[in-house]
Order: sequence, then structure tokens, then C-alpha cells
Amino acid sequence: MLFRSSLLRNVLPEAVADRMSGGDQMVADTFPNVSIGYVSIEGLEHLMDGLDATATIRLLNELVDSFDDAAERHGVEKVRTVGDAYLAACGLSTPRLDHRQRMAKFANELVALVDRFNTTKGCNLSLQIGLASGEVDAGIVGRRRFVYEILGGCVADARRLANTDAPAGIRMTSEFEAALGDSRNNS
Repeated sequence: MLFRSSLLRNVLPEAVADRMSGGDQMVADTFPNVSIGYVSIEGLEHLMDGLDATATIRLLNELVDSFDDAAERHGVEKVRTVGDAYLAACGLSTPRLDHRQRMAKFANELVALVDRFNTTKGCNLSLQIGLASGEVDAGIVGRRRFVYEILGGCVADARRLANTDAPAGIRMTSEFEAALGDSRNNS
């Protein structure tokens, strides 16, 4: 039982893990004011061309671990990674008035991390990052191989901004940018 609880806390937000450990079969919540960061890592397919599976996973783990460390420093939660995508939220488990500022700082740090990674590893990766904020629904989907899923217009907006054909960079919805600008002016 202790192993199951520890495993749940490793893959789910703490409050969700507690509810599942307590026997909740259905975990679903609405969060009215969350920032979403959707990160698309460009160039992974070229990186993988000359490497075996072990070397590829080792490099990807190193990069994702650095993203996870940055998320923790900024009070951002990793929701999941899927292939070349990294999904994060701020204000989800812990409501934060400064969720947009935290997410913007997190995004800027990721760009710097990839620049350092490229220099030290001889890689040529770049990031497309989409930032949006708004209401999300979140919960456990599936029973056998469950995932913690977040859904909402701002998640779709962040994904769309990160999956453009434009040059690498950070893009944000006009609402996110306006709210971020307002908070900067009030500081």
C-alpha cells in the first residue's frame, strides 16, 4: 500500500494522489484561473537519427529533468510529456495570483536551458512554446492505464500556439499577454 501511495504521488498532483489513495474512483475538478504552457521540442527526430535507444532516452531524460527542475523552481507543475511535447500548468494544485508571471518566467528559463543543452551536447534543438490562461477541467481518465488529463480552451490555445510553422519562440494568447502586461504595470 505504501508503494502504491508513493507511486501515485510521483505521477499525480499530491491532492489527487491523496483522493485516489483514499478510495475515490472518480477524480474531476474545475480550476477557474490557470496558466498553461505547451512546449514542443523541435529537432528531436534529427537528434535520434544517429543514436541508439539508450542514448536517445538518456539525452531526453536529461533535458526533461532540467525542465522539471525549472518547473519546481517557478511553482509550475508538469502535467506530462508525450514524445516531443511537454505540458505544464501553474495555479492548478496551488492557486496562485501570479500564475501568468510564473509561467512566463518558466518559459524563458526553458529557452535558456535548451541553449545550454545545445552547447554542451552539440545538439540543435529549439522550442516552440505556447502560453495561455483560463479555466480548465482536470481529472483522472482511464482505470487500467490512467492519466491525469487537463482540458479546456486555454489548453487547446497553448497547444495551437506551440504547433505553428513559425520560427522557434514563445507565443502567448492576447489575453495572456494583456494580463501579463497589466501585472507588470502594477508592480
